[in-house]
Amino acid sequence: MVNKAETGRKWWDKLGKPQYGGEMVIRANKNITNFDPYFSETLTSIYGGWMERLVSDDWTLNPAVWDYTMAWHPAKYMKGQLAESWEFTDQSTHVVHLRKGIHWQNIPPANGREFIADDVVFHFNRLFGLGGGFNKPSPFRKEIGFQDLLSVSAVDKYTVVFKWKTTNYEFIMETLHGVMQGQCLENPDAVKKWGDVRDWHHAIGTGPFFLQDFVFDGSATLVRNPDYWGVDERYPQNKLPYVDSIKYLIIPDDAVALAAMRAGKIDIMTGVSALDAQAMRKTNPEILQTRNEGTQALTIQIKNDKAPFNDIRVRKAMQMAIDLPAIAKDYYHGLVDPYPSTITSRSLKGWGFPYDEWPQELKDE
Repeated sequence: MVNKAETGRKWWDKLGKPQYGGEMVIRANKNITNFDPYFSETLTSIYGGWMERLVSDDWTLNPAVWDYTMAWHPAKYMKGQLAESWEFTDQSTHVVHLRKGIHWQNIPPANGREFIADDVVFHFNRLFGLGGGFNKPSPFRKEIGFQDLLSVSAVDKYTVVFKWKTTNYEFIMETLHGVMQGQCLENPDAVKKWGDVRDWHHAIGTGPFFLQDFVFDGSATLVRNPDYWGVDERYPQNKLPYVDSIKYLIIPDDAVALAAMRAGKIDIMTGVSALDAQAMRKTNPEILQTRNEGTQALTIQIKNDKAPFNDIRVRKAMQMAIDLPAIAKDYYHGLVDPYPSTITSRSLKGWGFPYDEWPQELKDE
């Protein structure tokens, strides 16, 4: 049944109307060593301030369906960002149609020119050595899956064709449109002028923020791009972004970061342990907490080829001696899943056999 009071309402109405202005302060747990996706992973989140990806999250999707707290996202919940649409013309050919009228930030040497398909080709050729003058992949790019990417080409100004070895739709979508730095598109003009964009002064993208300032071991400051193309999907009349600036404070020490959180010096921090989160809830119940589910099961890998572990009975006995529910209840205060998983987390419904469906003999082991 549908509650008549809810008819015509959206799930986000209860959150209140978004407001413009202010600064968001985010804790970074390690220093930022470069600003170029060609090089090693540093902080995925900061790159998205000025560089964008082909797809992003669909923020109109009800969190009851998928809440995006997990790093992995099913392909069916992906929404275009720089891409307007896409299709598979055959099982290994992925065609992406770009939005028209998107421009690089008005910073030399890009100078606000239009973002086009050749820019996408440049990025993937550069990172994975697929041609266009790039014959060797970046030694830092180790994303699983891109070894199956054969070629990237522009058939016109707004259409990009990706050719793959594999015919697995979900695999292609997850690899190409993931949330790591390898999917962030850097400006080709800047790379051609300076050789790379490791220097923060050369940070140019199509995104909602400019990288205004960076202090090594200190902070990075991003400010609002007034010419950003994007709008709020939930309130299409509102141009993005809402906040005036984002500051990343580099605080490697967890205890120092937690103290800063309690003192109101930072607004967001991630990677907090279950015990620290519980302590924070006691001392500062006003601070909002979100539990992030893992995508994989964590295991202890023992040497099955060495005695006595090469005897499966020994391994079963070891497993049976570990009281997982007791550890989850006492050590983790009931904040974690007490049951074993397959290779994927139990949070990923439909990707493995859930513990509840295991034969009793297997559960006992």
